[in-house]
Amino acid sequence: MRTLTTLALLAALLLALPLLGQAPASGPATQPVVKEALTATLVAKKDTYTLTADYAGKEFRDRVAQAQPEGKELPAVQKVDFVLRITNNTDASIVLMIGGDQSRIELTLAGEGALNVDNPVMMTMDYRMGAPTKIAPGKALELPITSLASGARGVSNHAYFTEAGEHTLAAKLTTQREGDDQQTELKTEPVKFKVVKQ
Repeated sequence: MRTLTTLALLAALLLALPLLGQAPASGPATQPVVKEALTATLVAKKDTYTLTADYAGKEFRDRVAQAQPEGKELPAVQKVDFVLRITNNTDASIVLMIGGDQSRIELTLAGEGALNVDNPVMMTMDYRMGAPTKIAPGKALELPITSLASGARGVSNHAYFTEAGEHTLAAKLTTQREGDDQQTELKTEPVKFKVVKQ
């Protein structure tokens, strides 16, 4: 009886030997993360801004609301300090058309009392060419954003903060890659900043 038991154990060990050293079964294979060729990031160089009395509250918002439909000149936009960073994630250089009518940056401001309005400004009918701008592999192009004016030729959209508190700013770059007939749109995630009363 003992001999039969010993033989049974040996047989079980022999059957298990081919499985030894094998890696445990894994779950479903995951797909590798593929980065976009170009990515956009908005970087806050300054995270706190002062709200002056002449831009504060409902009185200022009413002033903008009245001026816009009448085609009157809007108040000057507030100054900010951000950088729009465009990163080339490929192993080849990419050329973008920057400036002129071939590209534009659009800003979106959010927060209590935030305004995003069209600026009824007259523009000349001439077509302005952008400058071919090369971004080397793994490198980034940094575009300064110094005010809350944006859109076509950097003036067609105005944004204003009119209340204190936490706000966010997001950016979208519309441009054209060299050799590509289609426009390229690159959007950033919103970036937080704080507005405090004077």
